[in-house]
Amino acid sequence: MRMQCSFDIGMGVLASLALFVFAAVSVAETEDPAVESAAAAVPPVASSLDELVDLVEKGFVHERAESQQREARFVRAKEDQTALLEEIQAEVTASEARSDRLEGTFAKNELELAQLETALGNRLGTMGELFGVVRQVAGDMQGHVFESVTSSQIADRKELLEKLGRGKSLPTTDDLQKLWFELHREMTLQGKVVRYPVSVLTIDGIEEEREVIRAGVFSVVSEGQYLLWDTNIQKIRELNRQPPTRYVQTVAPFEAMTDGGFGMLAVDPSRGSLLIALIDTPSPEERVQQGGAVGYAIIVIGIIAGLVGMI
Repeated sequence: MRMQCSFDIGMGVLASLALFVFAAVSVAETEDPAVESAAAAVPPVASSLDELVDLVEKGFVHERAESQQREARFVRAKEDQTALLEEIQAEVTASEARSDRLEGTFAKNELELAQLETALGNRLGTMGELFGVVRQVAGDMQGHVFESVTSSQIADRKELLEKLGRGKSLPTTDDLQKLWFELHREMTLQGKVVRYPVSVLTIDGIEEEREVIRAGVFSVVSEGQYLLWDTNIQKIRELNRQPPTRYVQTVAPFEAMTDGGFGMLAVDPSRGSLLIALIDTPSPEERVQQGGAVGYAIIVIGIIAGLVGMI
């Protein structure tokens, strides 16, 4: 009876140990993605003590092999990390050495640059004064050309004048010759009366191609009307209304003159300011309308007083 009980207890212990080993093997296998499907399989069941011992032995061998593989992976990972750390440390050392070299080169270049700037200033001499004069002349002419009606006839000067007026390098001989040419051409154009086609902005906001007559830089006329050079849009545009009739009457006969002839034309020496002032001056009809009811009453009383005085 005791032997039977001992035997049953031993069998129970061995069965528990076998189940623990199989559970450990099953968990170890599920950790590996390559054998994930095997983890889902049902563990084998021993039908005798010999089979149980055999299964336990195989479980120990399998677990020992997996432990050795994990240890080998850990050793390889540690070696890889050590190699990577050594590589990074080498890169840091090389970068620090390169930084030191660059700092030395930068300091050396700064010293050379200061010396070269000093030498350049000494060699420039009077050329520096010439550079200042060229910039001033180009800047003044740029503003003059911007306001001049000759820009409606010649529109290729802006780039050169901006380059000379704002540049930080010395002008070349070619640039100086072009500046002289533009100065001479502007002076020549200012003294001429010229017919030429140009785009005119109408009151309706439409651009029309017309033949205009430019009288120097003072007045521009076309089709019996005065036109105005608008500096804001850099175009010739129509006026909202024309100046008094005595000035407009000179336009048509002047346009009818042939080349080389002489005619009378009312010009604006202020280049548009007087023309705008004349346009803004109200006519007698507008003055009466501005007076309103009081103005009409005064006019009626004046007429009655005049009639009484005549009687």
